[in-house]
Amino acid sequence: MKKLFFLILFACSATLCAQQKIAVVDIQKIFSGYDKTKALELKINEQVKVYQEYAAKLLQEYRTIESECKRLRDDSMNLTLSEAERESRKRSFISKSEELKRKELEINEYNRSRQKLLKEQFDKKRAEVIAEIRQVISNKCMLEGWTMALDKSGVTLNDMPVVLYSVSSVDITKSVLDDLNRAYRTGKKDKTE
Repeated sequence: MKKLFFLILFACSATLCAQQKIAVVDIQKIFSGYDKTKALELKINEQVKVYQEYAAKLLQEYRTIESECKRLRDDSMNLTLSEAERESRKRSFISKSEELKRKELEINEYNRSRQKLLKEQFDKKRAEVIAEIRQVISNKCMLEGWTMALDKSGVTLNDMPVVLYSVSSVDITKSVLDDLNRAYRTGKKDKTE
C-alpha cells in the first residue's frame, strides 16, 4: 500500500514539474541597460557636479580663513610688534580660529546633508525602476506562459550564482530590456510632442 502511495505521489509530482515553465532573467543587466536608469544616473551626476562646485567654493573660503588665521597667529608671536599689537592680533587670531571651526562644521554639514539627499533621491528612483522592471517581467511571464522567473545575476550566501545552469531559450533578459527601453523611448517622445 505504501509503495503504491509513493508511486502515485511520484507520478503526480513528475507531472506537476513537467508543467512548470521557468524563465531566467539577468536583473543586473536589465537595470544597467535600461535607458531610464542611464537617464537617472546622468541626472544624479549633474546634481553631484553642482554640489561639488558649491563644496569647492566653501573649501576655498575655508582655505582663505585658514591662511588669515595662520598669518594672525604668526603676527601674534612677532616680537618686532608692540605688546599691544601682538595682543590685538592674538584676539583676532582666536576670533578667526572660531570662524575657521564654524566654516569646517558648515562644510561637513553641507557634505553630509547633500550625500544623504542624493542617496534618498537615488534610492527612491531606483525603487521605481526596479518596480517597473518587475512589472514588465511579470507581464511577460503571464503573456508567454512562464510559471516562474529567476534572477540569474543573484548570488547565494556562499557566493554562488542562484541559477547554476540554464539554456538560452529560457532567458528573457533581452526581450524584457527591449520592452522597457521601447516603452521608455515612446514615453519620452510623447512628452516632447
